[in-house]
Amino acid sequence: MKALVYHGNKDLRLETVPEPKPGPGQVKLDIEYCGICATDIEEYLYGPVFISSDSPNPVTGRKMPLTTGHEVVATVAELGHGVTDPKVGDRVVLNGVLTCRTCRWCRLGETSQCPSMAAIGFAIDGGLADSVVWPAEQTVVLPANVSSKEAALVEPASVAVHAVRRSAASAGDRVAVIGAGTVGLLALQALKAQGAEVFAVDTRQMSLDLAAELGADAVVNPDAQDARDTLAELTEGIGPDIVIDAAV
Repeated sequence: MKALVYHGNKDLRLETVPEPKPGPGQVKLDIEYCGICATDIEEYLYGPVFISSDSPNPVTGRKMPLTTGHEVVATVAELGHGVTDPKVGDRVVLNGVLTCRTCRWCRLGETSQCPSMAAIGFAIDGGLADSVVWPAEQTVVLPANVSSKEAALVEPASVAVHAVRRSAASAGDRVAVIGAGTVGLLALQALKAQGAEVFAVDTRQMSLDLAAELGADAVVNPDAQDARDTLAELTEGIGPDIVIDAAV
């Protein structure tokens, strides 16, 4: 099969690689869509940063070279031993992080803090390929009313929705979203669904135009106006109730 394999800084190769076979508890997935994240671009231009070039990841035993891509939408093609769900033919997205399950953070359920964590496309082969294998328990079956193309945004949307939930924003809150990239624009839409008043802040006019199209109550360009003063004017001199930083 074909895969886009990362070999280092500005060295990404389309290669023929062996077809993966699912082990116990795994499923083989045929890729439908795989988004290209800003992190993927940064890894290509400035890396290796997240992909290790020397020490294998403690969970997966993998290092560079490996197949990139983590915003995966796929169809289940084959089940490994013991797997009963999902079913062959199901369309799925992934929880794309593997952890050690033994450290203090994993035992506390704070798996995002696992020092050995392995993200798909960074410490194990990812979705910029014809197929990939992944733990069945870390797949999420898509409902019929969500297209595979739309589902390519599930991974960044989960980041945005998590931020909005942690902010506890509710109807009537005034929220500034700093950075109107993919995650910022998704956070904007989640906030509007909560009934919040949202101000998008970015230096890129194209991004601000899209933010306005997606429902921002106001857009602020710090290159053209003083952002602090403008946000104060929009909030009767008080300032936003909540600020979400999506610029990093």
